[in-house]
Amino acid sequence: VTMFAQTFDGACESRLLGFLEGVNTVAIGPGMETHDGARTALQIVLESEDIQHLVIDADALNILSDGDNDENLRKLASRANVVLTPHPGEMARLCHITIDNLLAAPVQYAQQIANKTGAIVVLKLATTIIASPDGRLAVNSSGNPGMATGGMGDALTGLIAARLHTAHDPFTAVCLAVWAHGAAGDHAAQHTTGQAALSVTSLLAHLGAVWRAIES
Repeated sequence: VTMFAQTFDGACESRLLGFLEGVNTVAIGPGMETHDGARTALQIVLESEDIQHLVIDADALNILSDGDNDENLRKLASRANVVLTPHPGEMARLCHITIDNLLAAPVQYAQQIANKTGAIVVLKLATTIIASPDGRLAVNSSGNPGMATGGMGDALTGLIAARLHTAHDPFTAVCLAVWAHGAAGDHAAQHTTGQAALSVTSLLAHLGAVWRAIES
């Protein structure tokens, strides 16, 4: 779910509700902006009883950070299988702290937001942290500096949503998606592009090889 009209009228709402009918998994945020139409669309998604897995990224996180931050985050606690995928700036806004404060204690803040929202938190740092509200914690070992480029986070959001769709254990599925995303970036850097020329397109081209290695 990405693009929404700034003026979200009844026709827009009807189209979105129609799109969501029978949908198991939704990823929302990349490219949606933070205007009133996007806010209304996010609210509709949050209130949908049909969605079983929800990945929230980018501008959807920024919308959650606005206004009554604590109330917005508490609303997530009523949903099962939510994943938040903030980068440091988005995470700092969610916590209402500075980025320096966040970077001084990233594990603590990831666990804090996971506990408050009931969501799995994927804090996208140089070494990504995955925190579950049940207390499980993982630190990713794959990836490289060449992945600090446009579109990488969007690709991860889609990859997490794809793995959640059939997951028995959401935390394990999220960890696997995060590792595979980084491993595909490592594979692309090693075999084709190097780190300096690494792009999301080249990463995705190597994702199949990573999945084959996992499956075998």
